[in-house]
Amino acid sequence: MGILLRLVAVLAVLAVAAPAAHAGFPGRNGAIGFAFSANTGGEVGPLFESAGLEARTLRGERSDIVTCERTDGVPSGGRCRVREFRSPSYAPGGRRIVFDAGARLGLIGAGGTGLSLLPPVTGNDGDPVFSPDGRRIAFTGTDDGGATTDVWVLRRGSMFARKIVTGASMPAWSSRNELAWVRDGRIHVSNRKGERRRLVTSGIAPDWAPGGGRLVFVRPTAAYPDGRMFTIGARGRVLRPFLPSVRDASAPVWSPNGRWIAFERLFTGVLAKRISSRAEAVLVAESQASGDGGSSYFDPSWRPRPR
Repeated sequence: MGILLRLVAVLAVLAVAAPAAHAGFPGRNGAIGFAFSANTGGEVGPLFESAGLEARTLRGERSDIVTCERTDGVPSGGRCRVREFRSPSYAPGGRRIVFDAGARLGLIGAGGTGLSLLPPVTGNDGDPVFSPDGRRIAFTGTDDGGATTDVWVLRRGSMFARKIVTGASMPAWSSRNELAWVRDGRIHVSNRKGERRRLVTSGIAPDWAPGGGRLVFVRPTAAYPDGRMFTIGARGRVLRPFLPSVRDASAPVWSPNGRWIAFERLFTGVLAKRISSRAEAVLVAESQASGDGGSSYFDPSWRPRPR
């Protein structure tokens, strides 16, 4: 992918949304879902002509979840009325996806059916993740001034939402019903009510291993959320680098079987690496740019399938 396209995409992400939140649930490995945006015009810009959600397997099998065409950022066709597609996250069992649809949260079936928008809770709801029983959604919402975000929990099928952590972002829900979240560049863990909090380590973009005992995360090396990946125990012990030669990774997610980690790489796209293998990472979706435009793939989420 061209440097100009990726830089514009990064700046757009930072301007409107925090990096993706995740939840790690056990199961068989399904496809890797992610968001995409594309521009077929001659110049690269932040307002892309199409955007949506897509999924691909490690073997390269591809399925379109939803696509929306846009003109100057306004939906102009396709199967939806959604302005943004970011931070997709699968439910336990992998049948539904919750995602950041701009200022609101969206829900859609993993096969692309049943698209709906949830009623807004704050001025800008985003970065959603399901609870391990699928009945709740944790997400970030802007505070009254819009300057910072808080972590909220919404019960599905109701209008009730509760703020559980102030001044925090990037929630990740574990199979053990613990929440990881980020405040001031540090990863914390609490129970589902935001209580019994403990500091784990410095870093951002946490995601749980399917067993709920370890986290993968990023320590940024630049002004935007790209950097080196690490894994660590949920109690802050046994810190290990993951792919130490890669210094421009973001949004890492654990596979449902615990043997792979998928991530986004600056200028490249979405990749996946088997943890215990010396083989190179698999390029799942390649971001590209040319004089005629380009495409960007980001915010991976790994679909769990029932065992």
